[in-house]
Amino acid sequence: MSHQLHGRAAVACLLALNLAGCGGRVDLGGASRTAPDESGIGAGGASSLEPPVESEEIFRVDGLSYGSLAVSDSDLILSGFEDSDGSVVYGCDKAHCDRGLQRLPQTIPFSSLQVYGDRLAGARGQPLQDLRSFGTYELPRLADEKIVIHDLPGPTRPRFHGGFVYWTLPIEEGVYRCALPDCPEGPERLGRGRGDVVIAGEYAFWTAGLTAVYRAHLPGPESPEALLLDDTLGSVGSISSASAEGRQLLAGSESHLYAASLEQPAAMGDSAPSRIFRWPAGGGPRELVVEAEEEIDGIFAFGDELVWTTRHGTGGRLFSCVASSCDETTRPLGLVGFQSRAVAADETHLYWLAAVPDPSPQHAGEIVARTRAVRRVALIDPGD
Repeated sequence: MSHQLHGRAAVACLLALNLAGCGGRVDLGGASRTAPDESGIGAGGASSLEPPVESEEIFRVDGLSYGSLAVSDSDLILSGFEDSDGSVVYGCDKAHCDRGLQRLPQTIPFSSLQVYGDRLAGARGQPLQDLRSFGTYELPRLADEKIVIHDLPGPTRPRFHGGFVYWTLPIEEGVYRCALPDCPEGPERLGRGRGDVVIAGEYAFWTAGLTAVYRAHLPGPESPEALLLDDTLGSVGSISSASAEGRQLLAGSESHLYAASLEQPAAMGDSAPSRIFRWPAGGGPRELVVEAEEEIDGIFAFGDELVWTTRHGTGGRLFSCVASSCDETTRPLGLVGFQSRAVAADETHLYWLAAVPDPSPQHAGEIVARTRAVRRVALIDPGD
């Protein structure tokens, strides 16, 4: 495999990426606002229609259908795509975003963002093309660009961790990594797999289908171990062809692996109920964390807090809970755009790109306009 990869990904691979959408105008709206009903009517918990909890709107962007978001200790970065201006990347001091956003000098949008150490890391590429380049940038101005690898054909979202960047190429079901900062030895293939690579504890995980995952001990390299998503995350010698069909949604924390299990709907057009399970990253008993009436299409883990999105109407709903006591702590956070992956967290707060619903009664709770607002709410204190 050469240092620079070329090829054409399937349309499905392109759709799976969190591409920036069409954009428009940024409205700071003066001082930050709290509006408990602004994130959507009927955007309640997994089994209820409770109104969303009160959260703070930081700023609003008109016309942004997709976006990427990251927060560092002091900065917030939002990337998107506008019809009139092409790609845009905004930055602000996250404590004072209401005082003004700064448009950063980037000409290619980010399809994913991550804070890695004291730098911003992510994948960049034009929305209508399937080639992506991975790199890191100095915060807050995104100067000192260091490209790790160029022109990967339709990769999943990269994961920067422990001196490497990890990713999957869906067109060949291969999992790779490169050493930072510039992949001096070229890409290293770790094995076969699908979906995003996630880090849980001292392991990397990726999907091997609907009922199995691969696990590699870091920093490696070593041959990945095949595991069944069963009662104990048990090891198996190989993955059967039946288990290898489809893929799971995974997330990882410092201690646990999370996986969303999607059930088949009773009839075409019906909502598909979902569950989120977790296991100790090194193996151990399975624990049911979330049962949702709607299909879960995204999961994230930030320390003790689990965050997930469900499909709802023309977009989705966002929820969070303390994973060890989810029944008692689940809270609805409001509406998000379709396939939204713009969720991030720092030490104290959760941030997301919320969808602002149409206020008219006939469209109550539905996303009609493509208006988005970056919102935040304090992380749940597990001791409360």
